[in-house]
Formats: sequence, C-alpha cells, structure tokens
Amino acid sequence: MKFCTVCGAKLSDDAKFCHNCGGTQQSTNEVYTTGSYSDAEAQEDKECLDNFYTFLKWERFGWKLSAILFLIATIIFAMIGLIALAGGAVAFSESDFNSMPATFSFGIGFLYLFLSLILYLPVTIINFSMSKRTKNYMNLVYTDIEAVEERCSNIGIIILGAFFNTLALIFIIINFVRTKTNKRIIERIKNKQKTGV
Repeated sequence: MKFCTVCGAKLSDDAKFCHNCGGTQQSTNEVYTTGSYSDAEAQEDKECLDNFYTFLKWERFGWKLSAILFLIATIIFAMIGLIALAGGAVAFSESDFNSMPATFSFGIGFLYLFLSLILYLPVTIINFSMSKRTKNYMNLVYTDIEAVEERCSNIGIIILGAFFNTLALIFIIINFVRTKTNKRIIERIKNKQKTGV
C-alpha cells in the first residue's frame, strides 16, 4: 500500500495521482511511497497536534476552574441555608409559628438549600466530569487524532459549554473551527497514526 506525499491518503500501488487531494507525480520513478513525508509536513503535523493539545488543556482548565468555583458556591449556599433554617427553628421555638422572623428565616433557608443542591451541585458535577473527559482526550491527541477530531467537531460539546461553562466554550469553539480548517492535515496525521509511519 502506498500513501500520497501531499495528504497522506492511502493509494493503490499503481496510482498516478491522489484521488483525495489530486496530488501529482513529484519524480518519474516513485511517486507515492510509505514514509516519504517531508520535514515541512512533519513540522506542520506536530504544530497541529500541539495546538489541539494546548487548546484542550485550556478547555480543561475552564471546566476545572468553574467546577471549583461552583463547588465553593454550593458549600457556601448550603451553609447559609442551614444557618437560616436553624435561625428559623430558634425563632419558632421562641414564638408562635406565624411569626415573621421564623417564616422569613425558613424561606431564606429553603431558598439557599434549593440553590445549592438543585442548581449549583449538578453544575459542579458536570464541570468536574467534563474536566476529566477533556483530560482523557488530551492524552489521545498524539496517538488517536481521529477520536479527538470526532470529539472536537461534536456540536453537543458546544451546546454543553454554552449552558454550563462560557470559559471552556471559547476553547471548544477554537478546536471546533480547527477541525474544519485543518482537514487535510488531520487526514494525513490519521493515516500516519494508523500505519505507524
């Protein structure tokens, strides 16, 4: 099996030009041979992989930072809610149930507990989970660019970032655009990774 010297696509042994990119002969003897990638292409491939890794690293930072901030908010709001409920219980024990301080304190307590457990805690879990998943894809960049490309070109990740993390969304969009604009390089890298060239 031979490979195109321009884009790295698999070719039949008797191919005169590349069916993928239209690359033509570069010499009269051997046109497409395994391992005939130029130093410039190798450098271009390395830069492409390094950029994917870097932007995934920054995306992971965004997920992790938000997870930590939401975790802190969850703890603070839960503590405020518990303190308010305790204050309401004290106010209730000192007067009748219809007293304004007891009712107000119970209301505030339940509101803050609702915010911490129903809103902030799930967002915290999602952000920690996405941080871990992004790290897994960072580890695949240099060995399985196909999986990374599939993940980075997934619209669902953009929607998830839009709902749960604006900072990570910036880097998600950058990698999404890069998967579309670097198709030729990514295809060449995929072929190299599959064949071990």
